[in-house]
Amino acid sequence: MKFAVLSEIEMDILKLLWNAARPLSRAEIFEGVSDKKKHPTAINQILNNMMAKDAICVAGLVRCGKIYGRTYAPTMSREEFLMRQAQEIMPDISPETRFLRTVSAWSEGEDISAETLKELEELLRKRREELRQESELKKIVEAYKRESDLE
Repeated sequence: MKFAVLSEIEMDILKLLWNAARPLSRAEIFEGVSDKKKHPTAINQILNNMMAKDAICVAGLVRCGKIYGRTYAPTMSREEFLMRQAQEIMPDISPETRFLRTVSAWSEGEDISAETLKELEELLRKRREELRQESELKKIVEAYKRESDLE
């Protein structure tokens, strides 16, 4: 599925939902967007467009005065969103190369502290350990299957 491009107001709403860390009602979203971007008659259309683009979903209902209103939540985390954007920008590149290019671009384009690099090294160390454990588990499962076939 092709990743949909979000408008500036849609990105603002998505950021608002990520920062809230809980589903928000239409009224809360309306209050959370900056004054220059408030469009009272268009907020429902914007939310519907975002649902059509699979950026947000209806998370539930909440009482809003005398009626019930929907609450909205993002369909993906910030990290998942960034990964989808990178996949859209670089569709013909393997995930490994895409990862290397992205990390390289960020590390060259920004002032990255030694502490941040240390955190990255720790994340990579943990991932290497996970991959090693997965590999060992696959070997055990394969050996068990071969042993079961012999019996």
